[in-house]
Amino acid sequence: MSTKIYNGYLIRDVETLEKLIKLLHDFRDKVSEKAKELVAITYARICAEILDNQALGKEYCDALLEKKFDSHPLSYALRCCEEHRRKIRKENRRDPLFDFDCEVVALASGKKTLAMLYTEQEEYVRIWREMPGVEAYEYYDNTDRPEHCTEEEWDDRGNDWELAVGHHPPGEAGLRIECITDYTLPIPSSKDVIKYIPEREKRIQELAKESVIDAKLKEKFGGNEIAFEDGFRAYREVSRFVSNTDEGKALLELEKQRIDSLIKKEYVAKDLVGQD
Repeated sequence: MSTKIYNGYLIRDVETLEKLIKLLHDFRDKVSEKAKELVAITYARICAEILDNQALGKEYCDALLEKKFDSHPLSYALRCCEEHRRKIRKENRRDPLFDFDCEVVALASGKKTLAMLYTEQEEYVRIWREMPGVEAYEYYDNTDRPEHCTEEEWDDRGNDWELAVGHHPPGEAGLRIECITDYTLPIPSSKDVIKYIPEREKRIQELAKESVIDAKLKEKFGGNEIAFEDGFRAYREVSRFVSNTDEGKALLELEKQRIDSLIKKEYVAKDLVGQD
């Protein structure tokens, strides 16, 4: 059986358990702060989509929620997040848009301290790699070693991981710290979320392009059902038409002007909680 540890790290200068725990707690504090921002960004995207659709006279419904939007935007964003996270756990799938969890397992390997980081968030990985004493220490034997490691160094890594983990699940072989879970995931306020509403011009551009594409696809297929492959191919063709032809660009510009006249110039915190 091959070994693949892509999320492995070496932690230097943690001679005592006290130092190790302090490092892990410091990382957890930093990740918790970053989680507030990442969750607020996700809520902001959903809230903006709801408010924009309302302005255009369209109903909004997340793919995983049976009910269409029927509350204030912030509440609906919370429900969307909860439902997507529930599906992530149920299906054991990857989804960085909604999976904000973070866990570190610290492991002893002789005199060395190793660690494995579990997260879908690149920002958490960046924070972890910037922690003092933390170095990338991945190991795999299913392909060639990286050029910056000698054969001896690579073999040493393999031995270090074998000693640290053996045949046990990492969570059972070391010290496990849960940094972000369902119970610690922050719920942002409207004032937190409003700061991250996506730029208005970009939203208008995306809405206009989708609107023109939808109109062209309806012209092409009407209300007839089509195979997925045919629909996907047609979508790509129409998308190129909108982006690359004078006629398509003119239609896009007209639709942008229409949407610009309907969407509020700036959303405020009260808009997210249904207050006038």
